Amino acid sequence: MATAGSIVLDLLMRTGSFETDVARASRVSQKRLKEIEKQAQETAAAVTRSLSNLFSGALFGVGVGTVFAKFIEESKNAQNEQAQLAAALKSTGEAAGYSISQLNKMAAEFSGASVFSEGDINRAQTRLLSYTGIVGEEFPRALQAAIDTATRMGMTVEQAAETVGRALDVPSAGLSALSKQGFRFTEDQKKLVEQLEKTGKTAEAQGIILSALESS
Repeated sequence: MATAGSIVLDLLMRTGSFETDVARASRVSQKRLKEIEKQAQETAAAVTRSLSNLFSGALFGVGVGTVFAKFIEESKNAQNEQAQLAAALKSTGEAAGYSISQLNKMAAEFSGASVFSEGDINRAQTRLLSYTGIVGEEFPRALQAAIDTATRMGMTVEQAAETVGRALDVPSAGLSALSKQGFRFTEDQKKLVEQLEKTGKTAEAQGIILSALESS
């Protein structure tokens, strides 16, 4: 039969054991929490580095929440740009002679050789596609002219694409419009453009304007 003393002793021993188990569990939990925190910090740092590369280092020191918000915004913009490009191709029946994959490859190449992003180039391509007379080899030349014009005039490449697109759509009228913006054309060039346009040789007339833009 247990005595009062033995009961108390047993209770103390059990309590001490319980406290030891609690303390041990607490230490394990704290250790695990520190591991989780470390993993979270490493993951956040990795994400920040990856997105920092994506946005050319502009996100240094920015919180992860801001990083993801910017990433989502950029993703939406890219989706919108692709949707508009696809819509332009569909509405024109790919009159320019390029598929969306070819245009994206072109955008990547032009972006790498300019200060404009692929998204900027895509928007310019969409603008140029609305002018169905710009086709084949003239299309990338027109795009390059838009990039050069944007750089020279301090405008967006999309705005420059509108200017170039209009000029090439009706070469004779476009030549006059470009002259007002400071581009130089000789009288012989003006007469030749008008003559080519009247005889249905629009591509050749466009070539004269593009050559003038390239030389300037």
